[in-house]
Amino acid sequence: MCGEDEHCQPAANECVECLRDAHCGEDFICDDNACIAITPCENSEQCDGDAPVCHSELDRCVICEIDLDCPESETCENYRCVDPEQQCARGDDPCTASTIVPMSGSQEVDGLGDEFCDVPGFELNFANPARGAADLPHSALVRVAWSEDAFHLFAEVEDPDIATNSNIDSLWSGDVIELYLATSAASELQGFFTGRVDGVQLVFAPPTEDQPARAARLFWIENGNSGGWRQVREEFTQDFASRLTGSGYTMEARIPWSSFGPRAPEMDSGLQIAFNFGLATASSESMQNDAREGAALLFVGPPADGVATCDGEQLPWCNATTWCSPTLQ
Repeated sequence: MCGEDEHCQPAANECVECLRDAHCGEDFICDDNACIAITPCENSEQCDGDAPVCHSELDRCVICEIDLDCPESETCENYRCVDPEQQCARGDDPCTASTIVPMSGSQEVDGLGDEFCDVPGFELNFANPARGAADLPHSALVRVAWSEDAFHLFAEVEDPDIATNSNIDSLWSGDVIELYLATSAASELQGFFTGRVDGVQLVFAPPTEDQPARAARLFWIENGNSGGWRQVREEFTQDFASRLTGSGYTMEARIPWSSFGPRAPEMDSGLQIAFNFGLATASSESMQNDAREGAALLFVGPPADGVATCDGEQLPWCNATTWCSPTLQ
C-alpha cells in the first residue's frame, strides 16, 4: 500500500521513509522514521545544536555519548538523552533473580507491549550469553510475567538486517526469538520434552517484506518401533504479534497454561516452572545458505544424571533439565 521508496510502519498505520538504517543508504541513519544525513566529525566543534557531540568511536555527530552530555536529570541511551523516570523497569533475568513477576492487568497481544512497563526487562546479547558468544551487534530487551491463565512475553530486538526462513520447519534458522517453558521445575523433567504436557519450545519470527510474522512449536515424539525420538514442528498461529521498529522488531506473546494439556497444574504464586530464552540472528547474506549467523542462550545448567538426549547433546533444545527454575512471585 506504500510508495516505491516508503515502508509500512504498522505501529502508526502509516507509510514512512524508513524503519531502520538499512533503508536510508550509506550516508544516512533512520531517526523517527525519517532518513537523516550523518555528519562526520573529528571533534565536537564540527557538530551543531541538534547533535552537538562528536562520538569518539563512530566519528559522527550525536546528541550524546555519555550521561554527562545530557541534562542532570537525564541519561544517555542510544545516543539520545532520556528521562529515567519515563523509562520502564529494568532488572535481573528470571534465571538470575530466580523469580518471575505477576502480570498486572490484562494484555492485548498487539506487538506494542504497553502493558509491560512495570515488568522488569533484562537484556540478552552476544556479549552476555551462557552459550553462543559471537561478535554480533544484535540484542533483545525481554520482559516476562505470569498470571493464573498464561505466561506473558514482550521482547524488543535490535537487528539491522531482518531475514527469516520461508519454511516453517526451518524457522529456527533465521531471525527468531526462542522461548523454552514448562509448568514444573527443571529437576522434575525427563530430558527430552514432548512439548505437549511438560516442556515446550516456541520460536517466533518477525515479519519481513515477503512474510508475515510466524511462530512454530517444536516437540518430540517417539520414533515408532525403531526407538529414539524425532522432532516435529507445527505452526503456532495465535496469541502472538510482532511489529517492525526503527532498530529491529518487537515480539509479544501470551502462552495459555492450558496449551500444556489437561494435566497442566493450576498455576499459583510460589510454584516453580522451567524457563529459558534464546535469540537467533540471520542476514540476507546468510539466508542464501539457509543458515543463521549466530544464536545466544540465556541459561545452560548442568543436566540431570543419567539423561540421554539427541546424539548426547546436553543443551536446552535437547534437554529440558538444563533450563533454570524460577519461582512464580
